[in-house]
Amino acid sequence: MWACVDRDDGAGARGVARSPPMNVEKTSAAARVRPGITVLLDDSLGLIRGKRVALITNQNGVDATGVSDIDLLRGLGRRRPA
Repeated sequence: MWACVDRDDGAGARGVARSPPMNVEKTSAAARVRPGITVLLDDSLGLIRGKRVALITNQNGVDATGVSDIDLLRGLGRRRPA
């Protein structure tokens, strides 16, 4: 994969600089991407506990199991399944 960056040398000449491909092998196999709602509820719930919260979302606002963000926030008074 090559990333293209538009550059201007200051003299009016424009060109494209290409960066070498990323070494994907250096990425840890254990590294996982977690949805933001999961991070919030698992790691940072103290930031919103006892506060009124507004949620701006769309149909893609779900956790890793497909439960919608609004349903998760509504259920804060109940225990979440592990």
